[in-house]
Amino acid sequence: MLWQKNPSDCTDEEYEGFYQFIAHTESKPLSYMHFSADAPIVLNSVLFVPEENPEAMGFGRCEPMVSLYCHKVLIDSKPEKLLPEWLRFLTGVVDSEDLPLNISREMLQDNSLLRKISGIITKRFIKHLETLAKDDADKYETFWQQFSRFIKEGVVTSWEHKASLGKLLRFESTFTEAGKL
Repeated sequence: MLWQKNPSDCTDEEYEGFYQFIAHTESKPLSYMHFSADAPIVLNSVLFVPEENPEAMGFGRCEPMVSLYCHKVLIDSKPEKLLPEWLRFLTGVVDSEDLPLNISREMLQDNSLLRKISGIITKRFIKHLETLAKDDADKYETFWQQFSRFIKEGVVTSWEHKASLGKLLRFESTFTEAGKL
């Protein structure tokens, strides 16, 4: 299971193959984030940003495609409250050893652990985007062209992450060349 491995032991081909398997696509991911956390919750995760915005084709709102696992056992393939609504474009796997195996879907919706997991993943993904914007400006510009509406939605709806998401916004300015963000 790829998300259980150390990120340094995984190759780009393994990530691409895993993404293609879970997303049911032939395309490669634009970006991916693989991380593990030990505190306050034990968590292993691999999240992918698709090459293209699934909502851009006019099919309506996309469904979250991040599966929730506990001890390598699938708990929910499309948990509703795992990630904030503005991160619905992500695809991937989240595995937490802190969730009880006998948890039902009703209990899952009200679980405080799920809110903590959501907070950890959201903060890590925002840091991932900040790093991408700083280290690979061209790739971030491609991301921005496809997914800017989700980041703008996050600024408006996610008060706790408003400031950090605001740093990720890009707009044309009178101080830059035409077409430059």
